[in-house]
This record gives sequence, C-alpha cells and structure tokens, in this order.
Amino acid sequence: ESEGAESFDAGGTAAAFDPYWGTEDAGTLLSEITGAHGDRVQSLAAAENADGTTLFSAGDDGVIRQWDMASGEMTDEFDLGTGVQALWPVPASNGDELVVALGTGTVPYVWSPETGDFTATVLPEMVSEGADNLYNRVGTVEYYATLGMLNDDEYELFDLQNQITRSRFDLPDGYGYPRFYSTIDGASMNIVAVTGDQTVDVIDGRTGEPMGLNMSDDQMDGVVTEAFGVVYDFHTPYAMLYGDDGLLHFWDLEGQTPALSPLAYESLDDAFHNEMVDEALDGAEEQSLLYINENDEARAVAIGTGETVDFASDGGGTPLKLVDVTVDGVQYAVTGDDQGNIRFWSLGQ
Repeated sequence: ESEGAESFDAGGTAAAFDPYWGTEDAGTLLSEITGAHGDRVQSLAAAENADGTTLFSAGDDGVIRQWDMASGEMTDEFDLGTGVQALWPVPASNGDELVVALGTGTVPYVWSPETGDFTATVLPEMVSEGADNLYNRVGTVEYYATLGMLNDDEYELFDLQNQITRSRFDLPDGYGYPRFYSTIDGASMNIVAVTGDQTVDVIDGRTGEPMGLNMSDDQMDGVVTEAFGVVYDFHTPYAMLYGDDGLLHFWDLEGQTPALSPLAYESLDDAFHNEMVDEALDGAEEQSLLYINENDEARAVAIGTGETVDFASDGGGTPLKLVDVTVDGVQYAVTGDDQGNIRFWSLGQ
C-alpha cells in the first residue's frame, strides 16, 4: 500500500502524494493520489523530459493537473475553460515530449516543457468547417507532432507545431475500421484499415492512396474482423484485429507480417491502452497489454501466455482510465477512477 498522506488544497483536492516505486509483484498497489480531482478522472497522460517524468490528469470539469513523479507534488494546474476529451503524449521535432489536450469541439491545446502551459492551436480545417470528427490520434509527420482526425468520409493530418494541415483527403471506399499509426522512424503517419476481403491494407497519409498490401495469413482464413486498433511496442506499431473467433490477431506494420501470438479477448468493449508494457510474471518478462474490460476491471494480460493480473483496490472507485508511466526506467500501470483517484501499480519490474 502507499505510504504517507496526501495534502489537500482549499478546494478539497490533493496537492501532493508520497510516491513509492517498489519492486513488488505485478498488481501490487504502490502509491495513490486520493482526490486528485473532485470528479471523475477523464484522461491521463505521462510525459518524459529532461526534468523527469510528469503525469497529467484531466477531470470532468476540464481542469488538468500536472504531477511530478519524483517529488509527488502537483506542480501546475490548467483550466482550459472547456471539457477535455483526451490527453496524449507525443514527441516533438526537437526531442521534447509534448502533451496534447483535445478540448470540446476538437480544439487542440499543446503543452510543452518550454512554455509550461497548454496553448490552443489554430483550428484544423475539419474543425473550422464543422466536419464530423469521429476518431482522433496523435503521431508524427516529418518528425513534427501531428494530430490525425477522420470521419466516415475523409481524414486530416494537422501539424501541431507548425499549425498547418499536412494532408487532407477522402478515404477510399471499401475500407473498414480506419486507424492512424506512426512509422517507427517518425517520418510518416498513415492509416491502417481492413478491406472488404478481410485483408489488412495501409493508406498513405501523405497522398490518401491505398498501398495495396492486402496483408493476410493462414491464421486469419475465414476470420471476420469485428473491431480494430493499433498498439505500439515502444515505437513499433502493430495492427490489432478483434476476430470473430474470439482472438486478437496482430500485424507488425513495419515488417508487414503477422506477429506475436493470437490472444483471447473478453469483449469487443475491452478498452486497450495503446502502449504495450513489459510485465514480470513468475520470474519471466512478458510482453503485455493493459485494458479495462466491460465489467470496469483494470487488468494486464500477457500476450504470450494469456495470464492476467488485476489492478484492484479496496479503496473504492471504478477505474475509467488505464495507462503506463515510466519512472527511472521502470514501467508502472496507472489507473484513474470515477471518484477522482489516481493509483500507481507494480508491473513486477
């Protein structure tokens, strides 16, 4: 359990916590910020920069708080005056790690260690024109931090640093579940999707043209994709297909080959974190996924073995967000719940 006590500001929310980064078994609660927000935790994102690791948390009221993972202090607080749909870390062209907040109406705000503040960008074309915006992700194009937006008809890649639209094209017909991903070298941001023939193809983000890869494999014969996502192992992107056989199937998008072991999933409503983590189980290091299932249980599952670890607290609160944070080179899981609490969990490293 976490050691020490939180201090509270006049508003009744925590102003600090006592960080403890131990080597206990995976699933052990290490530290917590009780009352990080006065309402539910809407989003979480961790950024690593020269001054160390900071965690950003957003509440339902649109207030973002910044937490120092070394001292445990809440070092800053930002009120965007709007709701926060999502927080994402993203590398910048100068090597810094930025944090992008997506406000109500899909207005992007960018925090950098240089400014120390969230600053609204100019509006992307799709936003300024009032186009539907159904899916958003961050990545890099020519090493610049970029926001991808798409709907059923079109997509836009918006350069957050130079505040220009890099590309905007119609999506080709016959492609389902389009999802953005960044290439391992940081040069391109493309779209991976499933074709009508149940193969995996990539749409070139710069041109809007399909690459015609038509990737398939014997393990997918007769399997219909029912949902789709992208996860990263450090910087390597993988397409993750939810098959109607009850298994997750993975494609290495750099090698354009099937990869990893098919893994059973619980439900199409499983909400997976987009970064894989390394988890130590029974003395072995396992490549694992973090997710919250349809029963609001926060878990890690080892891809190779299917072994699961629960992040369950008897301190109350239903987990809504699950991400990872790296402190001094060691990964930990982080949950945010409906009572405004943030908890840090061991991965056994």
